[in-house]
Amino acid sequence: MFRKVLLCSLALAFGIGSAAAQGVTVKSKRPVSDGWFPNEQLVVIERSGYIYSERRGKTSEGYDYWISPQAAQIETGRQTWGASCKIDAMDDKTYCTLILIDKMKASIALSDMGEPSALCLYFSDFTPASGMVRIDKLVAEQTDRQGCMPLQAAGAIATGKSILIHTDQMGPDYQFEHQLSLDGYKQASHLVSHLRANMGSLSFD
Repeated sequence: MFRKVLLCSLALAFGIGSAAAQGVTVKSKRPVSDGWFPNEQLVVIERSGYIYSERRGKTSEGYDYWISPQAAQIETGRQTWGASCKIDAMDDKTYCTLILIDKMKASIALSDMGEPSALCLYFSDFTPASGMVRIDKLVAEQTDRQGCMPLQAAGAIATGKSILIHTDQMGPDYQFEHQLSLDGYKQASHLVSHLRANMGSLSFD
């Protein structure tokens, strides 16, 4: 189940992208009263003839973020994090995911309590990346063939500094070893909590 949820979340997070992308025109802005932070605005955007809305703001630490109906993203200095929550039609449960966006992409499924519960790895072209994973100085663990693994030490992600990945196969960037910074995880997990608490109630009109 967690691989299905993570892959769906990757598609959502990269389906629209932020308003900082090339070819994007901001049509209008107005403040909202129910934002994650008080400076949040509803922004109407046009890209390639397609008009859509997203919420944009800045955290108290100065990090830029945006929220769309499908997903959200936060820029935390050294790292970019995607986030999404989805209600599964089969069990009516809300599944949330964080996506660490780098040359490799690490998707982290979150439990109902907001703790990391599973990890999946992808190359830059979104193909699964299997191999060994080490968080800080903890013992390395092996993913399955699809690049996924349950997280036994959930707190290691929340308090860790980096993820070292040694892949079994060479990806499109011709590297077997990758190191991903966990900088900004705390802020990104708070964004997920905001999405979970406001599922279906945030307006984009």
